[in-house]
Amino acid sequence: MQKILPIFAALTLSITAFSQHKYDYIWWVGYGSNNPANHFGGTKFDFNQNDVDVSFYPLPDKFGFGMPCSISDENGNLQFSSNGCRIVNFNNEVIENGDDLSPGIYHDWVCDESPYYYDAAQDMLILPRPGHPGRYVYFHPSTEQNISSGKILYSEVDMNANNGQGKVIDKNHLLRGPVTKEGIINAVKHANGRDWWVLIPEAEVNIYNFYLLTPDTIMGPLTQNLEDSEAALYPKAAWNSFVSPDGKKFGHVTLTWVDGVNRFNRIFLYDFDRCTGALSNRQILKVDDPEVFASWAHISPNSRYMYFQIAQNKLYQYDLQAPDLEASRLLIAEHDGFTTPLGFSTAFFGMATAPNGKIYMCTTSGTYYYHTIHSPNKRGTACDFRQHDLELPTVSDNLMPLYPNFRLGPVDGSSCDTLGINNNPVADFRWEQKDTLSPLIVDFTDLSYFEPEYWSWNFGDGEMSQDTSPVHQFNAPGIYDVCLTVGNANQTDFICKDIKINLLHDKNINYVFDALLLSPNPVSDMLHLQISGNTGKLQIFNATGQILSQMTIAEPEEQVSVNVFGYPPGLFFVNLQTQERVLSGRFIKN
Repeated sequence: MQKILPIFAALTLSITAFSQHKYDYIWWVGYGSNNPANHFGGTKFDFNQNDVDVSFYPLPDKFGFGMPCSISDENGNLQFSSNGCRIVNFNNEVIENGDDLSPGIYHDWVCDESPYYYDAAQDMLILPRPGHPGRYVYFHPSTEQNISSGKILYSEVDMNANNGQGKVIDKNHLLRGPVTKEGIINAVKHANGRDWWVLIPEAEVNIYNFYLLTPDTIMGPLTQNLEDSEAALYPKAAWNSFVSPDGKKFGHVTLTWVDGVNRFNRIFLYDFDRCTGALSNRQILKVDDPEVFASWAHISPNSRYMYFQIAQNKLYQYDLQAPDLEASRLLIAEHDGFTTPLGFSTAFFGMATAPNGKIYMCTTSGTYYYHTIHSPNKRGTACDFRQHDLELPTVSDNLMPLYPNFRLGPVDGSSCDTLGINNNPVADFRWEQKDTLSPLIVDFTDLSYFEPEYWSWNFGDGEMSQDTSPVHQFNAPGIYDVCLTVGNANQTDFICKDIKINLLHDKNINYVFDALLLSPNPVSDMLHLQISGNTGKLQIFNATGQILSQMTIAEPEEQVSVNVFGYPPGLFFVNLQTQERVLSGRFIKN
C-alpha cells in the first residue's frame, strides 16, 4: 500500500556550483635525503578530507625547504613547489625553464651544495595570476653582495604548458632591489575581489611598500613611511608579518636589542584598507622578555584573536575586539620541555592557518612534530592548544608555509567594488570528536566563506541548529548524513557529508548506515521512499529546518510516496523516526 503525503508551504533555496579556491590544500615541507626510517625527506599535508591526511612525500634530488613554498590548483591538486633554487611539478620533475632561480653570490652553494635550498624567512610566496587560470606568480629572494643585501624577484609559471607539466614563462624578473635585505612578504586580496596586494615591510624601519598584482602587470610600489621619533629610537630586526583573514588588519613583528642584553618585541598593528592599500590607526604592543627571540604573531580564522609566541616558550592570546588590546592578553600555554629522542627541542616557532580552520605551529628545526590550536576562534584556553600532538613522518625546518586567504571575496559596496564580483557563500565544515568520555558529542567547525550571514545544520538524526559552529550530541554510534546550508542576500549554498560517529576506544567497529532509499533523485514530481517495513513519524524539512510535510506511519510499509511537484527547486531532508533509530535521506527538487 502506498500513502501520499500532503504538501505544505516551502522556502526558496538557490543552489549554484562554485570553484573551490583550494590553492592551499596541499602543504609540502621537509628536507634531507629520502629516508623516512630516520625521519628525513618530505611530508605532505592533504586537506581535501574532513581534517588532514599527513604522509611521507619524497623530495627531488638536491631539494629541500628552508621556506616551504607550494601551490595547488583551485580544486586542491598540487601543481608545483620551489625551494628558491628550482621549481618542480607534482611529479617531482623540474619544469621547463624552472632551474637557476634566484641568482646571486650564494646561489651555487645553497642550490648545488648542502643544504640545497635558500634559507629564507617568510620571503617566498605564490599567487594565482588574476584572470589567467593555471598561471601563477612566484615571489622569491636572491642574496647579492653580502648577506645583508638582496633583491626580491618574481617568476611566472604556466601550468597549462607541456600538457599540464608546466613551464616558467618569465624568470628572475626584478621587483625590488638591490636593497637592505627585506625578509618578509605577505599578500591580501584587493577589495575588487580579483587582484592581490603584495605587502613588503622594509628592514629595520616602519616603511612599507605595497604592490598590486593584476591580470596584466604588477603595479607599485605604494610606499608608506610610518617611522616616527618613538619607533626610530632603536633598530628593529623584521621578524614576521601577518594579515587578518578578513583583510582588515595588517601586523608586523620586530625584535630590538637595547644594549646587547635587554631585548624586546614590538607588534605594530594597523587597520588596512583593501581598496586603497592605506594603513591607519597604528597600535604598538611592546613585549619585554629577557629571553625574547624568534617570536611570531598570527590571527585566528574569524579575525578576532591574535596569537603571539614569545621566546619560543610562551603562547599568548589577544582579543582584537577588546577596548584595551594590551589588557586583553591571556597566557595560553608555556612550553612543556618535550624533546625528540635525539634531544631536539620542540620549542614554539612559526604559525599558519590551515584550510581545516586549525592553526599549526612548527618547532625549532630538527623535529617531526607540530603543535596545534584546534579551536582558534575561541577565547582563552578554550582554543584547545595541544603541544606536539601532530607527529610528522619527517623532520621539518623552523618555518611554516605562507599562504594568504584565498577564500576572501570583494568588499561589497566599496568604491573598488567595480568588477561585478559578489560574495556568493560557499558552504563547508569539519567535525571532530574531542572528548573520550563523551564520544557522542561532536564539535562542528564552520569553514564556509564569502561572507555567509546565516547557517542551518541538519545532523541527520532529526535535530537542527542555526549556530555557526555548533556542538551536537548524537544518541548512538553510526553514520549520519550531516548537511550545512549557508547563505546571504546574494546566494545560498549547501554541503552534505557522511560522518562516522564511533566510540573513540573502538574505532574499528563498522556501524550500519541507517539511510532511506529515495528515488528518483533529483525528482520532479513523485518521490518514492523505501522504508523497508518500518513504522514511525516521517518528516520532510527544507534547508532552513522548516517542516514541510509530516505523517505517522502506523502500519509496516515497504514504500511511501510524496508528491513534491509544488516544492521549489532546492535541497530537502527526510527523517523517519522509529522506536529504535532515525532513518534519514536527502533529495534535490529539480
